[in-house]
Amino acid sequence: MSPHRSSLPCSSSLLMAMAAVLAGSPLLLYPPGRDQSVFLLAGRALSRGVMPYTGFWDIKPPGLFVAYLLPGSLAFAWPGAAALLDLAALAVAVMAAARLLALWGDAAAGAAAAVILTGLWIFAGDWWDLGQGERLAVPLLLLALLAAGRPRTWRWATAGFLIGLMALLKTSFLPLALVLLPLRPPRRASDPGGDTPAPAGRLLLAAALGLAAPLAFALSGLLAGGALAAAFEATVSFTGHYTRLAWERPGVLFHTAGITGLAFLRTTWPLWILAMAGWGLTWNRRFPGAGQPCRTGVTMVRGLWSLALALALAMASILAQGKFFPYHWIAIWPPLALLAGVGAAALGRLVVARMRPAAATVAALLIAVAAITTGLLGAAPGWPGWHASLIRAAGGMDSAAHLARFRVQGMGYDELAATARRVAAATPAHEPLLMWGFEPAFYLYAQRPFPGRFPFAYPLVTPWAPPAWRQEFLAAVDATPPAAIVVRRSDPIPWVAGIPGDAAARLRRFPLMNERLHREYLPRPDLSSPHLQVWVRVAAPPAGR
Repeated sequence: MSPHRSSLPCSSSLLMAMAAVLAGSPLLLYPPGRDQSVFLLAGRALSRGVMPYTGFWDIKPPGLFVAYLLPGSLAFAWPGAAALLDLAALAVAVMAAARLLALWGDAAAGAAAAVILTGLWIFAGDWWDLGQGERLAVPLLLLALLAAGRPRTWRWATAGFLIGLMALLKTSFLPLALVLLPLRPPRRASDPGGDTPAPAGRLLLAAALGLAAPLAFALSGLLAGGALAAAFEATVSFTGHYTRLAWERPGVLFHTAGITGLAFLRTTWPLWILAMAGWGLTWNRRFPGAGQPCRTGVTMVRGLWSLALALALAMASILAQGKFFPYHWIAIWPPLALLAGVGAAALGRLVVARMRPAAATVAALLIAVAAITTGLLGAAPGWPGWHASLIRAAGGMDSAAHLARFRVQGMGYDELAATARRVAAATPAHEPLLMWGFEPAFYLYAQRPFPGRFPFAYPLVTPWAPPAWRQEFLAAVDATPPAAIVVRRSDPIPWVAGIPGDAAARLRRFPLMNERLHREYLPRPDLSSPHLQVWVRVAAPPAGR
């Protein structure tokens, strides 16, 4: 029997989750990034009975919209409500990671993995990573592995159900789940609980049925709401062109992959060292119990092989998407945190004489904290926003100065929020507004709806957009004319829109809308800002226009 502790009290994992949420509490002051704003608007629309895809357009899977129901209902009053969902996901992920490694036979490794995952969550990603589908998929993946840790039919059905929910948030996580899920006990007469394990075929069938349940529910809901064709058009057809756009320019693709990949490695290199150390020490049986089946029958060596394969598949799934925004690297977090946790525990046992369980756990936690501090705080993309929000929470910074720390393509969020509020105050409160550009947070700060189903403009002008989308958009503008149109400046996104130029240039590629702007709206320099040009609707076109 191993001399290190192989169980973790529920109270301990709960305390870890509470500590993680406390450390991440400054995230509650973060403004919404572009994607988060879309998710919040989608959740708000869904809470008001609007069907995704037909009533609100986006390329994300439907589970994300459902997840944002509560934050979306709060979004106009609190634009940063996405952090609520993000911190809830962090708490669950920390508890699941800690208990998973304890189930595999090493509570010290679980505690270290919880610390490492918290550090990755807060500091390895920037403020626009909050609430992404990848982050919400992490706790579901870990919970599924935890549920499948014992050979019970109902547990494997639960694991399959959780994986199905995960697929509705981020389908690229499926390979990780399918690799890690077979970490089942070897067949034997009975387990410590005295029950006979279910046959492997029955377990796999239960997992498959559990997986199918949420997918079938989502498909039937879209079908009943008449949104299935629109969902396919957005999530498969449009996104397929979007992905091919990257692969058609491999030089740019691999350049971007190199930049974001090296940035990720620069902040996580101590964790990779810990992961390799844990692999080497465990493989060579440098601490008792490394090769012995724990109470789930999983040897740590077998677990490390699966985690290493999951790590490779995570990298492959990132590459296959053809998009290398920093949050895509989140797929690596679960296997990396678990492997690094094992490494911290293994090194802790080498440091602590006679391997006392409590002392070894403390040593593992100290090693994990040292790794996080060394790698993440030195060059972590999440540090500036977290630090500024901590100062803001302590009263050392006003709201405008705090929002100015969060910038997108040269524009601070103080400028975006102030312009949105000026435009809202200068126009009738019952009329919609239109942001021509990829700044959907404008609607949250203005607390106004937009005409039609497109919360941002670039899908209308991509080379592969169906012409019917533009006709639909113009009809929506005719039906509910926006009181003001705000045109974003200096925001080229060729990797998304497939064309060069900023939003003003993209507007010129839509002649009917551009003509309408100049015919029915007047520029308002008093409402405009350096990056946002405001046009306000007039009762009749001025003479000569």
